[in-house]
Amino acid sequence: SWIYDVSISANGETIAVSGGSSGGYRLYAFDISSSTPLWQTSDDCDSYCSATNDVSSDGKYIVTQSDRNLISGFSVSSSTPLWTKSVYACCTSAYEENLKISWDNKYVIAATKALTYDKILTINLISGNVESFYTSAYTGQFESISIARDSKTFAASHSSGRIFLFNMTVNTPFQTITHTDYRNPKNLDLSGNGKFLVVVDTSYDLYLYDIENNVQLWYNDN
Repeated sequence: SWIYDVSISANGETIAVSGGSSGGYRLYAFDISSSTPLWQTSDDCDSYCSATNDVSSDGKYIVTQSDRNLISGFSVSSSTPLWTKSVYACCTSAYEENLKISWDNKYVIAATKALTYDKILTINLISGNVESFYTSAYTGQFESISIARDSKTFAASHSSGRIFLFNMTVNTPFQTITHTDYRNPKNLDLSGNGKFLVVVDTSYDLYLYDIENNVQLWYNDN
């Protein structure tokens, strides 16, 4: 069996695992008190193959996104999805984590990873309603996302060499950072208050940005 992704809640009570083997890909939910799953989905690869997942900070909800860009929300008490969104017809092969639950357990930020359809969705965690969405005007795909711990802002890196910063539930970026030397940002993380952003690009260089004042503070090229 393979494991594609694993997440644990901030309160340390719930674990989600996406994995399986040929003909039996599943999402598994665990309580930390036992190595036996609370439940597992019965869906096949069409829904959960190569899925990434995230667990809410209170351990009550799980979200998952498959390589076919099906996004589903679950209560930890049931293997039946609360909701499912189909945001793209077919397939990507990446396992990167482009799915995050906000720290206040209200929203899901999901970035589709498909060259012809790169979009960011803000989804209500409980209802599954799409609160806002943004479609990139640039050729490429979203690489990673990060949500500030105060749940007010989030950032998304794009293979066009740009980083987009959003206020939660607003579908237009309030700031865009561009790498002019074509070294695309790959991984990023926002500080808890959303004021600082750290980025690693495809050349493995490290950048620190002051978001509040819209300046690059420094970089390290190893």
